[in-house]
Amino acid sequence: MSRRSLFRAGLTLLTLTAAVLALRTLWHQWTALNAQPIEWQIDFGGLLLAIGAAAATYGVLIDSWRRVLAGYDHALSFRVAARIWILSNFGKYLPGSLWIIAGMTVMSKEEGVRPTAAVTSAAIMQALALVSGVVVGALAPGALAALPSWTVWVAGAFAVVSVAGLALLLSPQALDFLQALLPERAPRLEPIRASALATGLVGNLLSWLGYGLMIHWLAAGLIGGNAIPVATAAGAFAVAYLAGLLAVTVPAGIGVRELIFSTLLAPYVGARAAIALAVASRLLTTLIEFGLAVPAALWQRRAGTVPPPTSTP
Repeated sequence: MSRRSLFRAGLTLLTLTAAVLALRTLWHQWTALNAQPIEWQIDFGGLLLAIGAAAATYGVLIDSWRRVLAGYDHALSFRVAARIWILSNFGKYLPGSLWIIAGMTVMSKEEGVRPTAAVTSAAIMQALALVSGVVVGALAPGALAALPSWTVWVAGAFAVVSVAGLALLLSPQALDFLQALLPERAPRLEPIRASALATGLVGNLLSWLGYGLMIHWLAAGLIGGNAIPVATAAGAFAVAYLAGLLAVTVPAGIGVRELIFSTLLAPYVGARAAIALAVASRLLTTLIEFGLAVPAALWQRRAGTVPPPTSTP
């Protein structure tokens, strides 16, 4: 068996492992949701709006990554970018924090993307999510107060490092200096266009708003009323995401994210309803991910040679 075949077999095994872990998580979420002793007030209109907000948010994130990649003069169609983003996203169910980046990198290279551009664009999206999440969490009233003080400092430090790293990617001179410190066979570091970074940042900020709308309408669809303001929901989701991201040994931040999220929402809907919403939001996003993954896995790769890269319109 060739090295390429072995690599593909290993990647398939990892993907299947992530899918099995995601299914197990889905089952646990459903069991936990059924165990919540609250009176449900189902509103299908609110639930449909929550699903639409989550799906639209995924679309924004996919297009943002696609445009960040275009900052390295690589154009992917939205369909191809969606397949890569959706399937690699299951890497979060594996222990560690780098599987999503690794998955995006491998699948991007198979579409003709240069290795450096593939790795850097995936890492940029994670950095932008961290930076924008800190901003949104800081603006939401009392959101960061739910985290232990040391985690706030750690998140802030990561955000500062991320901003510094993103700034370096804009400077050819800085990259040339770093390149001189690397071994001769190391991939060539490439600067990215400032407009691509700006587009990625705006996309990430919009995604937190989308998640806030999802939580707002999910609450309306499950427990009735409009008790959770969109800004509060967005900040709570962002802070819970950051907490899960810092828990690098916990796959997908499971448990950590729900704890922080329910703590932040409890003053608005009560402790039991907040826990139910935390579990329901995870269940909803996991179901949507599976719903998107099925067609993504069935999409066939483009036949023939990948054309020379062009800028995304």
